[in-house]
Formats: sequence, structure tokens, C-alpha cells
Amino acid sequence: MARVFLSSCAFLLVMTAAAKLWSVTRGDPVLMNSDPVLGLKQSELYVFTSAVELVVAWRCLWDDRLRRPAAQVLWLSGMFVLYRLGRRWLGNTGPCGCLGVLPGSFGLSPGAVDTIMKILLGYLSFGSGFVLLLLRGPKSERSDSEMAAG
Repeated sequence: MARVFLSSCAFLLVMTAAAKLWSVTRGDPVLMNSDPVLGLKQSELYVFTSAVELVVAWRCLWDDRLRRPAAQVLWLSGMFVLYRLGRRWLGNTGPCGCLGVLPGSFGLSPGAVDTIMKILLGYLSFGSGFVLLLLRGPKSERSDSEMAAG
């Protein structure tokens, strides 16, 4: 079960990274704006975030242990939550442009995309927390994957 969850996380992270990178290649002028929380250009933030998402996705798929990638997904989702809280604290209550310009190409409204991203963030956060709870306990000679299987 834990391996299936981590594979789904990898898929979601690869898709969100691809959407961000696609947006950067489009050269939309809005990507030159400064991010209100971190002060980077939106394009730089998208590239950096995409790189982190791809590294975590790779770990979800290829790490023999399950605890490490689950912890990394929890850490990354925690960073996304902190970023959203930072936006709100700075008075930005509008939808987050987390996926760049790609969703607009499919006719999705920014509000709909924001809601979808909040649901995915909840899935990543609570799912990885649950996996870590399943894998907690004293270290034994069994591997993480044996522990997750029962």
C-alpha cells in the first residue's frame, strides 16, 4: 500500500513539475513578475520548484526504503503549505498560480485550479503522514517494504 501511494505521489509531482516547466518555456510575461513571498522571478521559482518536485518523485519511485521518500513528500507538502500561508499573510488571498499558464490552455479557471491543488496538497500531506505512521516503531531487521506489507 505504501509503495502504491508513493508511486501516485511521484506521478502527481512529475505532472505538476511538467506544468510549471511548460509554462516557463512559453515565455509568458507574467513569469517575469516577482513572487510576493520569496522575491524570485516567477520563472525562477517554477524552475527551482520543478527540480525539487522531480527529485522527490524520483526518490518515491526508486528508493528501496519507504520512510525516506514519505518523509520527503511530507516535507515538500509542508513547504507548499507554508508558502500558501505566507501568501495569505502578505494579503494575497487570490488563487495560487501553482501550475503556471498551462491550466488556462485547457479552459480551467484559476479558482478551479487552486481548489484542485489544495485537494492534491491534502492528499500528499495526509497520505505521507499516514504512511509514516504505518512505518513507525522500533527498527527491526525487516526492510521498510516488508513492514509496509505487514
